[in-house]
Order: sequence, then C-alpha cells, then structure tokens
Amino acid sequence: MPIKWVEWSKAAFQKGVRQKKPILLDVYGVWCHWCHRMDEEYEKKKVIEFVNNNFVPVHVDTDKRPDINEKYNQGGWPTTAVLDPLTGKVLTGATYLPAPQLLYFLNESLNKYKWYLKQKPVKVKAKPKKEKRLPQLKNIAPAMLHMAKEAYDPMYGGFGGAPKFPHWDILRFLIHHLRRGRNGNAKNMLITTLQNMAQRGFADKVEGGFYRYATQRDWNVPHYEKMLEDNAHAIDVYLRVARLTGHKAFLGTARFTATFLINRLYNKRLGGFGGSQDADEEYATMTLQQRKKRKPPYVDPTIYTDYNAITVISLIHAWVSLDEPEFKKIATKTLSSLLTKMVKNSKVYHSFANSKAFPPFLLRDNAWLALAAIETYTHTSDEKCLKSAVRLVNMMLKNFWDKKNSGFFDTLPGKDAVGLLTQRTKSYLDTPIAALVLFRLGEATKKPQWKKLAQKALQVTYDETLTNNPYAVRFAEVTELVL
Repeated sequence: MPIKWVEWSKAAFQKGVRQKKPILLDVYGVWCHWCHRMDEEYEKKKVIEFVNNNFVPVHVDTDKRPDINEKYNQGGWPTTAVLDPLTGKVLTGATYLPAPQLLYFLNESLNKYKWYLKQKPVKVKAKPKKEKRLPQLKNIAPAMLHMAKEAYDPMYGGFGGAPKFPHWDILRFLIHHLRRGRNGNAKNMLITTLQNMAQRGFADKVEGGFYRYATQRDWNVPHYEKMLEDNAHAIDVYLRVARLTGHKAFLGTARFTATFLINRLYNKRLGGFGGSQDADEEYATMTLQQRKKRKPPYVDPTIYTDYNAITVISLIHAWVSLDEPEFKKIATKTLSSLLTKMVKNSKVYHSFANSKAFPPFLLRDNAWLALAAIETYTHTSDEKCLKSAVRLVNMMLKNFWDKKNSGFFDTLPGKDAVGLLTQRTKSYLDTPIAALVLFRLGEATKKPQWKKLAQKALQVTYDETLTNNPYAVRFAEVTELVL
C-alpha cells in the first residue's frame, strides 16, 4: 500500500488535530529531478508504514500552488516539512532525504511534535502598530547595483558560484540601469553573462531554449529541465540587450528560444504554453538526428497564467524586434485564451488543466495578465486589449488592494486557506509588477490617478531591509521608473 497522500485542505489539517498527527508536507515540481528521486524514497516499505501511521501526508505541486510554496519552502525542491496541524507552523524542515535519513528525520519530527503538544500556549499581547511614514525610496537602486557587482563572476558572467542560475531579474535591472545612461560596468556584465549562457552547455544548441540552472560556475553542465518562465524572460532580456548594445547575435538567441517554446511547449488546441519540460540528460546530449528517433521529454500540459502572460509580453517584443508575424499571432491568441479561460467571477485563476481553471487567486497572475494586455495594446493599438487591461486592474484593486493601509496583498484567500495561508502579506516581488501595470495604464489612458496608486503601492511595501536583499532588484527597477 502506498503513502496515503491527500491534497492541501482544511480537512487535512482538521484530521491532524483530531488524530493528534502532524502534517507531512511534500512540495514538489513535476520537472524536478530530485523530486522524482524523493518519490522513490517514499515508495520504500518502512517509510510508507511510518508515514501512514504517524502523519497526515500532504502533496503539493509548487507550480500549481506557488502560494503554499512561498510560505513553506525549506530551501529548494523537494521541500519536506513537518507542520503543526493546529497553527500550520513549521516544526522542522528539509529538502531531499534518502530513506535512512528520511526515517530519522520523521522520527525526530514526531518526537518534537509530541513535545510541542505538551507545551502550554503563551499568550502574547499584540503591540500597537506605529503609523508608518511613507519613505523616500532613494537608496535601493544603488544598493542593488553594488550587490550585483559584488556577486558578479568576471570570468564566466552570471552571479554567484555553483549552482549558477540566470537571475533574469538582476539582468533586467542592469538593462534598466544602462538605459538610464549609467553604465557602471552594467554593459560589460550583461554582455559577458549573456554570451557565456548562450555559448556554453546552459543553452540547448539543438532545439533552442535554456535549462533551469548550471551545476558548475562555467555554465557548461546544466540541470536539464526547461521552464516556460525562464525562457520567456530570456527572450526579452536578449532582445533588450541586443537593442542597447548592438550585439546582433543576441537577436538570433532570442529567436531560437522563442522557436523552442512554440515547437515544444505550445499547445495549439488550448492556445497556451505548458509550464515546463522534464529533465532528460540522455535526450539533451543527443544530436538532432538522434533526437528525431526519440520521444521528447515530458511537458507539463498545465497552463499557468503568470508564466503565459510573461510569454505573451516576450513574444510581442520578439515580433516587433524580429519582424516575425508568427510570434504576434501566437502571442495574441494566447492572450485571448488566457482572458477567456482564466478570468471568471471577477477573479483571475492561476492554472488551467483538464478543461477547468483552478485557484489560487494571486496578485502576480492578475498583474502579469494585465501587463500582457497593456503591452499588446501598446504595440498593436487593439482597443480590446486596453479595455481588458482596465477590467483586470479594477479586479486587482478589488481583490488585493489594502483598503485600510494601501498597498497590494499577495493573495486572495480561498476555501482552503489554512495555516500560514491565512496570513496575507505585501510582496516586494509581486507589488512592483502591479505598480508597473498601474503606471503603464496611466500612460495609456492619460489618467494620473493610476500613477498615484502605483507610487503609493511601492511606498507602503518598501522596507529598509530591502537595500540588503539581493532579490529586491525588481522593486528597485520599478521604483526608479514609477517614482
């Protein structure tokens, strides 16, 4: 008998409370090699027996439930976390664990939970919140540039050592910095990084596209899964740097990447792109003729709103830069499909599979879809796209705007909001996209109230600690544009 995995739900947590069993949360990705290895560990007899007897095991797909992943990820995939079913608090966590270590981890976690049950809860009086003054956001962009320079690898490009990720947001920030006429080595960092990524093993030279990350500093040995989001960002970054620097080879890289997405991830029947393609080292190292005889790696057929909206934006830009009508055709069809399938009951749904749209309701989905509509309107003058953008922005304000303190919450809690999902936060990753949407809508409609809302959203989300946070580059870029 296998492990009795259940979906994330209030019923699962209620069962844990009733039976005095902790929640065993497994957050995985369908594209994730180590997640598949973890599945094999969960198939071992001793593990099955121990989990079924002592835990309520909950299985969560990170792409389908990014809200759960953001609250509970323990440093990668798979995430293996043990939760208190009453509060949803993480008691202990890890990532991949072979069966012997997994059993030890689970046993220790169970003992910790039993000890936790015996503790008397301590009531903490909430301190009155001080009124937050709207800050002047002047220091964040210089701080981000300094961190980028500190992390930059002058030999191979990119940021940090191994494993090495492309960090598209950092590259976008450097593009923004260069466009504002402040080089500060940004041009060299961009060119060196993009050349190395495109010329080494990190890029698929046969079918196009980029892998998720490189296992070594020199980009030569990749982890072979390909993500829609990464490749959509890659198209836009290569196009922008080509225009700014005159490196025409980058236009070819952008075209090849777009072609890969259309050939491998695009579902013509559904009018959208699947979320990822599995890692398959043997397939990835074949020649073109060898690949023709072999079935390509599995593609996740689920359509995700944010990833597809980003792809629409990149394909629209690719159409403009490369004069490729097919890119425009697929971009506009995908946008139309998203507006039809994902927007229902004044909400934007996150995913579409098996002829049905699924929650959660996330700020990022609403914001990216609205931005895709605005970008399409900007380059096609299609008034329907502008009307869609206005409708989506009104939804975004209705569902996510904090009417008491201003700013955008990250989620609209659904029926399964339990544990940490009951806590709404103001995301410095998603707020900038929402602010950018408002700013761009203000430009498109010539109505200044949209820009004022964008400014307020950024100001109330800002925190002094962002100047020390390397992931705040998106916030820094949009702040300089909007304020």
